Amino acid sequence: MKRCIPGIRPLSPKLEAAARNNVNEVPERRQEDLAHIREWILTQPHLRARTDDAFLLIFLRGCKFNLEKTKEKIDDYYTYRTALPEFFSNRDPLLPELQTLLNTAYVYQSGARTVTTCLRTRFPNLTRLPLRTDKSSVL
Repeated sequence: MKRCIPGIRPLSPKLEAAARNNVNEVPERRQEDLAHIREWILTQPHLRARTDDAFLLIFLRGCKFNLEKTKEKIDDYYTYRTALPEFFSNRDPLLPELQTLLNTAYVYQSGARTVTTCLRTRFPNLTRLPLRTDKSSVL
């Protein structure tokens, strides 16, 4: 009998096979990996991170179930959220500030289903863009 994670839609046999082959997801080990990452988060005094299964599973799958890489990515995510809060709030693409950025950059997306986006500005003078330019925002 398959164990379902509450709040996580079970994978079809086809998707489960793809998850096993592409991101090293072993259904029998999934709960153990989630527990390991959750316990690690709770031992990190500088992190006030979400610990729900759905959120952690996103990072585990994105890191192909490599636990050390997952820890690093979660730490980086919260570091960036702290250092660059403007990137994580007011994400309405119709805001004038974001329109300025979108109109002065080429936006490339690699792959049809990938969320990786690369911005390459058209103009070398970045001071015209609505971004912080102090050293703390350069990561």
